[in-house]
Amino acid sequence: MFTQVIHKFTALIAALLAVYYSLIPASLGAKNDMTFSDEDIAGLHSLADYAEYLETHGAPSMSTDVFLQAASPVTTIRRLLTGKLFAPESESKLDVTLSEDLTGMCDYIADNCGLDIAELLKHVPDLNAPAVLIGTVLQLDTAAFRAEVYRLRDQAYAEGDELKAALLYIFAAYMSVIQDVDIYTTPWAENPDELVVTLDVTFSDGETQTMYARIIIDPETGHAHYIDDKGILRLGFDVDVYDLVLYATVNCWQRKFGYSVLYDMFSEHSALFNYTTRRFTFNYGGKDWLIQIWKGNYAMITNGLELGIYNRPENKKNLFYSAAEDSEMMPMSTRLLHGDDVILDRPEEVTWWQNAFKFTKQLYIPTSLTLEFSLTFPTEEMLAAFVSAADNEPCGDVEYSVDGLTVSAVW
Repeated sequence: MFTQVIHKFTALIAALLAVYYSLIPASLGAKNDMTFSDEDIAGLHSLADYAEYLETHGAPSMSTDVFLQAASPVTTIRRLLTGKLFAPESESKLDVTLSEDLTGMCDYIADNCGLDIAELLKHVPDLNAPAVLIGTVLQLDTAAFRAEVYRLRDQAYAEGDELKAALLYIFAAYMSVIQDVDIYTTPWAENPDELVVTLDVTFSDGETQTMYARIIIDPETGHAHYIDDKGILRLGFDVDVYDLVLYATVNCWQRKFGYSVLYDMFSEHSALFNYTTRRFTFNYGGKDWLIQIWKGNYAMITNGLELGIYNRPENKKNLFYSAAEDSEMMPMSTRLLHGDDVILDRPEEVTWWQNAFKFTKQLYIPTSLTLEFSLTFPTEEMLAAFVSAADNEPCGDVEYSVDGLTVSAVW
């Protein structure tokens, strides 16, 4: 029974997200222009002037206010589902507080990129209505319900199904109706020099539980990671707080989904992304290979880059490539510049997908960005196949040089 409930719950969330993404473009319109000042645009008298200005100065990235506007479709959907569409919007019933050190990190991020995470947490809307309604109709004893779902969660962990366990954990907390959350850090047991993010959650039945987000922060370097290598909250990405950079881990969940041109097609029709890409395809070792690069804006608040290695069985003509296996990964490094200014500089690592996304106050149009990368191939034969693909790439705007088995390229 609970498994069916979880499946229906996640399906509903997926449907709402799909609607949300379809509404974002209409809700934002000329998203970045909203924060141009009169002084910025006073001397722009033609499209050529405007294009030159964007090339040089970029456009303001998404601010906290714009982010809250982007969330308006979700708020509308939530109020529609709870029957409050025409009722005045009430204050959040979820009281979130941050410790002093976490507040300091949020202030640092806000000062350097304009996105105030602490302020966004204060605007978490009242999402408790469905849980309250279900609990009332079923006369749910939330404490007993929570204990039973936690038992199923522990069983899922024992069976190695961590995703199911995590969903059960979230579902139990949600149905218990969360009222207050205090978020702070405590020394990590495995390394006291690092901190683990901890939450004291108070439910509507009065019970308070301590939950560990399993997010580990090094206060010296600002590196934030998960307790394993699957990215923070297992979303696939770690964060360098002080560098304001988000980047994927080697074993992120995205690896299971490889690459399809449909991903880029979807992104091109979303207001969240504005990037350009180049693809190099060739045959080597009985497989069709794809090495792809990207540069541009991601999520309306980062300038970023990507370099990925993918393959599929030889002559298998479909839209999907698998991510390179461990034995197929290669040493690679990447760097992103705007003019002479270095935005990102990722050191060499052996991986299948190196990316980085820099939170910043300015977004630069992709054509004004320069991506530099190096890639070391395992054999001369594979190197030659890639070079041939680079020479025949239709746009012909990627310049490269070869030193041994290493290709260094500029785009």
